Amino acid sequence: MNGMGANAQLSGDGSFTLSIPVGAYNLDVHDMEQNYSVPDLAPVSLAENEVLDIGTITLIARSGTITGFVLDQNGDSVGVQLNVSAHRMRGMGWANTMTDVGDGSFTLNVFPGEWMLELQSFTGQGSEYVMDGNPESIKIVANETVSKNLTTVAATATISGSIVDTDGVAITDMFGWVFADKAGIESFKGPGLGGASF
Repeated sequence: MNGMGANAQLSGDGSFTLSIPVGAYNLDVHDMEQNYSVPDLAPVSLAENEVLDIGTITLIARSGTITGFVLDQNGDSVGVQLNVSAHRMRGMGWANTMTDVGDGSFTLNVFPGEWMLELQSFTGQGSEYVMDGNPESIKIVANETVSKNLTTVAATATISGSIVDTDGVAITDMFGWVFADKAGIESFKGPGLGGASF
């Protein structure tokens, strides 16, 4: 991630307008229903008071699928819904879903490319379980289904704390997360991944 920018909701006709500070930006489009993805777009740069019309963006139907199960170390379902996500290693691309509470199964719609698959832990939503091991790298080609299971372990220990500014005053107006990454394990720090809110 190269830093924060801005976002805008698509209108009914698919058009959008973004107001952003001067600078260079990477563009992406997020389909909340995860049926489409955006092709890799060239970065754009804007000067003071510049208005840039990038024209039409043609979206790509997600023709690949990642399926699997999230199971405990004994190969059993943990009996709660857990969040499974995938992001592309190069370029833009993201997908997520919840596991089936009964058997721990999941299905993600993706498009061709290399993806990192992992389990996300949200406070109060399956936070008693975390992923065991590194995220799984998966290469997808068009119209392919790849199966990959993930293993989860119970989170039986607790870290607590609080955040303050440099004067020691509690920060009460910040929206964010705390992350605990196990030594030697890489993860994608999307919202709530491996973390907790204080």
